Amino acid sequence: MDTGKISVFERQIPKLKNGQAPAYYRNKAPIENMMGLRSLEKGFDSLQIRIWYGYARTDTGQLFIFSRKDGKWSAELYNFVYLMSANKRIKGIAKKVSAGLPRQGWPRFSEKLFSFMVTTIPDQGEIDNYPDFTDGDAVIIEVATKDSYRIFSYKEPKLAQSQIKEAKNIEKVLTLIDDQFSFKRLRIF
Repeated sequence: MDTGKISVFERQIPKLKNGQAPAYYRNKAPIENMMGLRSLEKGFDSLQIRIWYGYARTDTGQLFIFSRKDGKWSAELYNFVYLMSANKRIKGIAKKVSAGLPRQGWPRFSEKLFSFMVTTIPDQGEIDNYPDFTDGDAVIIEVATKDSYRIFSYKEPKLAQSQIKEAKNIEKVLTLIDDQFSFKRLRIF
């Protein structure tokens, strides 16, 4: 039965002061392509959360992907290295992928994850007093559902957590992942 409702897909992509999307967003598509990942920008049925760990002054990164599809959760951890050309452009990505299960089970993990507002927390650029770290480690989070896509980032959340409650929540998310999946970040940030 057609109820006459039109489904609207919502996209939230941060904008810099100059009106452009941040560099991490502009660089995301080629990185996804090199890693063999499907873009989340048109949504995901039912939920996928990607947490990208970006480390300053290194060619290495990490990615956690949490998915819920058909009522079942799964997790994949990517450790990857950018392969650079002579002119300092990324020519490929070497990756190692492993599956994960939370130590205390999916119901407890997902309850804690959502309690930190990971799906609704604002981008750091929307927080007036977020410290202006010119360089450093950062986390980029993508959240996709059937009806929405959003991406946001936090630079050095551990350093900002004493001043910014949202940074504290991001640090709690990262610590939860460390604890539940016995995950070793390259650096704590």
